[in-house]
Amino acid sequence: MADILVVDDDQSIATAFEHFLTFDGHLCRLASNASDALQMIAERRPSLVMMDIRMPGVDGLSALQQIRSRFPDVYVVIMTAYGTSQTSIDAIRAGAFDYITKPLDLDLLREVIEKALAAQRVSDRTEPAGEGMDGRRVALVGATAAMEEVYKM
Repeated sequence: MADILVVDDDQSIATAFEHFLTFDGHLCRLASNASDALQMIAERRPSLVMMDIRMPGVDGLSALQQIRSRFPDVYVVIMTAYGTSQTSIDAIRAGAFDYITKPLDLDLLREVIEKALAAQRVSDRTEPAGEGMDGRRVALVGATAAMEEVYKM
């Protein structure tokens, strides 16, 4: 069971997420805007954040940047009904674990959630990011599709 925070200003989507995640055995918390989400993350770190891009006030990409800077260990999946290839590139570059478009395919959604949770478990068991086995700093560089998959892993 994972603690998943869903951030979406559309109440019907948030409620659908809550039913879907609860049915799959997860704890689901809901936030309708980025400010509430940041406060909820600070109070109790979720296993995963599922966040819409278009929201009133702070948008999902800006919130993603804030989450990554304040809570680098929190995995975020960005979702939107207005997806473009540039938006997906921007989301991944900003640190999103993955990017999915609405309407959501439930099988794909389940797959993305499981991948993110598996990556989180591996990350929790490994050495801190950015350091090699000998303690020296290491960095991965690249923006190709293959490198995007490496970053996700």
